[in-house]
Amino acid sequence: MNTLKTPFKFLDSYQKEDYDIFFGREKETEGLYNALSGVKHLLVYGPSGAGKTSLVECGLRNQFSDADWFALTIRRGGNINVSFYERINEHLSDRIALSEDTRMPEEGSTGFGHAIEKLFEERYQPVYLLFDQFEELLIQGKKEEKEDFFASLNGLIRYKVPCRVILIMREEFIGYLSEFEHLCPSIFQHRFRLEKMNKSHVREMLLSTLDASAFQDSFLSPDSEALASGVLARIPDEKFEIELAHVQVFLTELWRRALEQGPQGQKPVLDPALIRETDQLEGILDQFLKTQLQELEPTFGGKAPLEALVAMISDRYTKLQVSQPELQAELDRRGVELSQPLESLMKAFEERKIVRPLRSGSEVEYEISHDVLALVVGRNQTEEMKLREEAEKIYSVFTSRTGLFSREDIDHIRPYQRYKAYPSNLQRRIEESEASLDAEEKRIRDEKDQELQREKERAEKEIGLRKEAEAERRKADAQREIAESAKRSATWFARGAGSLAVVAMFLAVFAWNQKQVAKDEALRAEEADQQSAYERKKAQEAELNLARLQKAEKRTKLALEQLKKEKAATEEQRQKAENNYQIAQAKTKEAEESAKKANLALEKVVSLTLAEVDRWIYQLEYEEAYTQLKKIQDSKVSKGAISSALMEFAFWYGETGDLTRAWSILDMAYELVGRQLVVSKPKDQAGLRTALHSLDAKREGFLQARYYPEVARLPKGSFKMGSENGDSDERPAHWVSLSFDFSMTRSEITWWQYGLYAAAERSKRVEMPAIPSWGIEGDNPVVNVSWYDAVSYANWLSERKGKAKAYGKKDGKVTWDGPRVPGYRLPTEVEWEYAAGGGKEQDYAGTDSKDSLRYYSWYSENSGSRTRPVGRKKENRFNLYDLSGNVWEWCWDWYDTYGKEPPNIHSWGPSSGSRRVLRGGSYLYSAQDCRSASRYSNTPDFRDAGVGFRLVFVP
Repeated sequence: MNTLKTPFKFLDSYQKEDYDIFFGREKETEGLYNALSGVKHLLVYGPSGAGKTSLVECGLRNQFSDADWFALTIRRGGNINVSFYERINEHLSDRIALSEDTRMPEEGSTGFGHAIEKLFEERYQPVYLLFDQFEELLIQGKKEEKEDFFASLNGLIRYKVPCRVILIMREEFIGYLSEFEHLCPSIFQHRFRLEKMNKSHVREMLLSTLDASAFQDSFLSPDSEALASGVLARIPDEKFEIELAHVQVFLTELWRRALEQGPQGQKPVLDPALIRETDQLEGILDQFLKTQLQELEPTFGGKAPLEALVAMISDRYTKLQVSQPELQAELDRRGVELSQPLESLMKAFEERKIVRPLRSGSEVEYEISHDVLALVVGRNQTEEMKLREEAEKIYSVFTSRTGLFSREDIDHIRPYQRYKAYPSNLQRRIEESEASLDAEEKRIRDEKDQELQREKERAEKEIGLRKEAEAERRKADAQREIAESAKRSATWFARGAGSLAVVAMFLAVFAWNQKQVAKDEALRAEEADQQSAYERKKAQEAELNLARLQKAEKRTKLALEQLKKEKAATEEQRQKAENNYQIAQAKTKEAEESAKKANLALEKVVSLTLAEVDRWIYQLEYEEAYTQLKKIQDSKVSKGAISSALMEFAFWYGETGDLTRAWSILDMAYELVGRQLVVSKPKDQAGLRTALHSLDAKREGFLQARYYPEVARLPKGSFKMGSENGDSDERPAHWVSLSFDFSMTRSEITWWQYGLYAAAERSKRVEMPAIPSWGIEGDNPVVNVSWYDAVSYANWLSERKGKAKAYGKKDGKVTWDGPRVPGYRLPTEVEWEYAAGGGKEQDYAGTDSKDSLRYYSWYSENSGSRTRPVGRKKENRFNLYDLSGNVWEWCWDWYDTYGKEPPNIHSWGPSSGSRRVLRGGSYLYSAQDCRSASRYSNTPDFRDAGVGFRLVFVP
């Protein structure tokens, strides 16, 4: 098989142009589109093989028109931050200057937000960044790269330019994000999980695919039902979720069989009879890979094709992006030789759809076609490849150690050398260690040899002395024998002296001389005896020394034999220890993997539970949310994320008056991150805020911004109010001057903010507004509030912030002493239109162009007939959001026409009336009604799903 041809997608992901054959994901596509609505970033995750990339690139892309979004898919490459700027530059006419060395912006102040703003100014379309295969950053990225990205992402999320970010990743790596939550606290806030298809969904997909008009020219399927049932029958009974890659590969295999078995020149017929008894859906991809490798090995040599694929996956069996030079360098490092050029192998892989090229300008990188195939490649590694991989890990451990290695260390490393050569630095350290060990062992041997030599010399000396003593003893014995003989002769002569007197006389002198001689000989014999005794004693001592030496020599021999036995035993023990170490290492690794899997599973549970908690909080269902959170509050993983979630409950209950509960929850939040809650102030709301700030200042600031409105300062000034081209009540256009600075909430009051007020004032019987048809969503503007409701909220907020109430009450009516009164209040109509126009005569809040209104406003053409989250569109000149569209906003003024002489100074309208002014249009109204000058009114007790409010603050 030289080239793999197939009408199906095989291992390729679906792209935008494939929408007519993208079946079985309609519900998920709609769910993803809705999940993305109103959020600045979204985490899209799911198991490998679920089809995440296809859902985004095909399903989601077809939900937007080209005018509504400009989507860029970004992969990590060598560095995700570099890839971001290079991808942006591809679509800029005025490119960002990048350093030749780092490929990062030469201007250090150019962050993600500035780059997106530059792109937006050129294209004038909301930018969507699709970070696909995002786990690549978490698995392969360096610490600095990761930290830079998440810090930049956090800034981009809060940047003013219309931009949304989608992070697409495998769910088993989602726990890795916890490490960077402090850099991007909202990383887990918005999530969408995609599950694998079950059998019923796969059946629907198969039937739609087999009967699709797009495939009419590629094959015939006379009995789609039977074929679909046959394919599903190849799935193990215990499998409830199915990887689409396996289905696509199986369909391709059936199409190939039909092509080979059918008549030449006719369409292949996909018949159920093509399915074989031995077919297994789970093993079809494994068989495909083995078949391709068997065909490639004769051309490229041995296991070289598999080696090349293994070099293109991570140690977690995920696919990597590599250039051809990088891959060649890796093969050289592994000692893999190809019998044909690598370029030819990559072309063969590409033709067989095993790898795909990724082109970026003039550069080309390659990756394995699908993560599922990367997993199959990893599982097909030979034992030698696995041991080589294990060798790399072992080498890495020993390379990181300091000092010289022991003999046991070297013996542990040595077996791996046959699978992978030592790195040069490790080789050098092993050689140094062996040289040091050899020198030490030689020194010990030399010392033992010298000691034995000394013992031998001492023994030989003792033997010599013993021989000398023996010779002296024999000499003394001879002299003693002579003396004894002389003595006997003298006695004989003495006894014969009586009878031989003459002779005696004659011999007297001779006898006396002999006697003297005998006496001398006796003395000498006695001395010889004494010397002999001494020599015998010396000889005995020599014999004793020799015996001791012989015993010492025997003991030395025994010690050497014992040493040999102990060395053999030690070697045996070492071998056993090595085996036990290997077993323990395997068990440890298995335990670590089990613990890792358990932690990942637990992190997944925690992650999903936190998502559920967020969902309930988004709907202001705090009791239900807290019930969910209590299920995981004792978890051993993701403690920072759980502590962060607990902070919100402590904040909510504290601000709504349940301080006992709030302090108890905050104590748990402290304990989770290993800190102790020490209260130095009274346990009131102020003390609680201080304690929250001390635990996590950023999180406490985030909660303040969520539950209390932010304000922007507006300078005093003049502008032309009304419009000569609008409705009659907008005329005449007239100049108005505002005589002092004031502040205004940057967006409408949200459900979160109004809900806090209602909960805090429940004892005063303040009730939540009626719920609109789409439900309560925390960051949407609160609706179904009357003018009186807005006034009450303003007074409560003033009190909560330590300010005097702006409004009073007299005779059952709301009283107010004018715009300069401090506190929170509704804007006057003059202030509202001045804020909307940015101090200029501007048709809409932020733009003069009706065509550009969609970037600043939610109105009938883009809202989907409902409210949307505040602050998601572009802000106007005064840094205010949503003044055009989303909801009508109450003003203080009684409604009336401007009259012939409208006021030209800071005014607050007529002194009485029956209807209060509403401004700004809403999600149901056209662009005409969202103009800055457009006016509307209703009775102050009027409530509607399209009516909300914002406030002014005067210090």
